[in-house]
Amino acid sequence: MCIAVNAQKNGFISIHYGNSSATGDFAGIDPKNTYASYAKAGALLEISLGRKVYKNLGISLSGRIMANSTNAEALAKNEAQSQPSTRTIKVEASSWFTGGLYIGPYLLLPIGQNVTFIPKIQIGISNTSSPEIVTQVYNASYSATKTKEQAEVNSLGSIIGIGFDIKITRSVYLGIKGDYYSTNISYKQVNVSMSNGSSSKIDFTSKVRSLNGSLGIGILL
Repeated sequence: MCIAVNAQKNGFISIHYGNSSATGDFAGIDPKNTYASYAKAGALLEISLGRKVYKNLGISLSGRIMANSTNAEALAKNEAQSQPSTRTIKVEASSWFTGGLYIGPYLLLPIGQNVTFIPKIQIGISNTSSPEIVTQVYNASYSATKTKEQAEVNSLGSIIGIGFDIKITRSVYLGIKGDYYSTNISYKQVNVSMSNGSSSKIDFTSKVRSLNGSLGIGILL
């Protein structure tokens, strides 16, 4: 988050782009783990506004979008364990998408004249879409397709992060930051359809966790 080193500036606007790395159960691929979500690395885009409210203390509002690809190879490997060895498994999956608005306090801790260290905590509402997963199983005498539909749920999300602002000009700063994002999501009655016309509804929970790093530019207001 790009925030002022200059004490005369009371607010900021910044934009960051970077990497989102799935961790924990969110990146899990063990079929015995009911929370395994098969997420991989992806991208993050964030726009933030902030206002200093007291000395080195401020409040920031951030809008964030994250996209994490899905480990289709691991899904296919796990599906193959329950199928005859003569059958071919093909899995196609869209990405996990998370968007949200988050608000919380930050501190401005100067390190010399041109660099400021900024720890922050934010909470807010996240909207997370699970991937659509299409699994094809086939050989010369057999063919079946299973489709797990995309689902979308709102949840409470949190961000714990740190950053460094490096002065470029009097009002412009380069921001370098990293953070840990988390939310727990319960999906209900998600449709799973088969190519033979049958379908079923399933419930599942995803513990979304990611380590994120980004670079950005901020303008002091």
